[in-house]
Parts: sequence; structure tokens; C-alpha cells
Amino acid sequence: MTTVTGTLLGLTAPQRVEMKAALVDVTGKPAVGYVPSLSGELVKDITFRAGQDGAWEVDLTPNDLVDSASGDTLWAIQEGKQLSGAPILTHVIVPETAGPWWVGDLRVELADAPTGTGGTVIYVPGPPGQDGTAGSTYQHAQTAPASTWQVAHSLGRYPNLSVITSDGRLVYADVTHASTDLAVITFPTPVAGTATCS
Repeated sequence: MTTVTGTLLGLTAPQRVEMKAALVDVTGKPAVGYVPSLSGELVKDITFRAGQDGAWEVDLTPNDLVDSASGDTLWAIQEGKQLSGAPILTHVIVPETAGPWWVGDLRVELADAPTGTGGTVIYVPGPPGQDGTAGSTYQHAQTAPASTWQVAHSLGRYPNLSVITSDGRLVYADVTHASTDLAVITFPTPVAGTATCS
């Protein structure tokens, strides 16, 4: 389990806010998943509460450990409801390292179709760069095959990129530097592997 933390802001009684973490697919629809190493037990929704100061914490199963017929999974964390009754959701990918992780560092943008369609990308923010110096590096892991990778390296410059596929081949790809913090890599067919920014 990995600990995820957050804080509700501006509420007089945050401990009364309805909070829940639910497993969803990359389009935000509910997903059923299980962890093979735990005797096939299903990953269940978790309800929890914030403290009087608005701080909350929840232990979640890392997404890489979850197998699902829906493909890749995310966690949807509900932090109350809007006046219309619609839930206030934050979608996160939970890493295997125990944490604690602040919810904002794990936040992702939803795709418009499941990753199984060949090329759908979820935007995953990378960790902060090291002040843009030439010696700083970042490694992006693309576990689900995709024809477009968005590498949020946060290095503050246009780094050199090398791509190695999951079967160990060094490949050439079309790289576009969308900004000094984001590189977009495209392939003719979906590929999984790693991209090293240096």
C-alpha cells in the first residue's frame, strides 16, 4: 500500500466532507481490478475522512500492481461534491514507493479512450528538474504501449532523448519539444519502454 495525503481548503467542517477513493479506467469509468500477488482479491473502494484541520490521508494499492480487464487503471479521489451534486474528483496514479505522496504530485489528466486502442496517452507530470543544469537527467517509463509519449521532464531546457523499447532495443523516434519542460515522442506503432532525458 502507498500513502497519499492532501488537504481540503476553505471548509468550516472538513471532517464532514464525503471522501472516497475508487479504481477507474483511463476515461474515468469505474473499473474492477485485482492484485495477483494477494490471492486475486478485488481492489475495493475506500471511504475516509479529513481531520478538523482539513488534512487527509489514505492507503491505496499502487496502480502497477493492479490487473484489470479495463486495461490501465487510475484512482479517482472524491473530495466532496459541488452544489450541483457532481463529485469533486482528482485522478491520480499511485506509485509503488510507500510515500507519503501529496495528491498534487500524483495528479494526471484523463485520456479520451482506453489505452488498449493503441496510442492513447495519459499526461503524467514528471518530478521537478534540477534547476535546468546540464548535468540533470530524467527517465520516463512508458509501461503501456502507446504511439505518443508525453515526457514531462521539468528540466527547464531542451534535453537530448534516447529511447529504449521494453525488449531492450535502442530506437529512433520523432521528438518534439513542446516546451522546456515537456517533450512529445511519436512512433508509427504503439511502443513501451523508457526515454532518458539528459
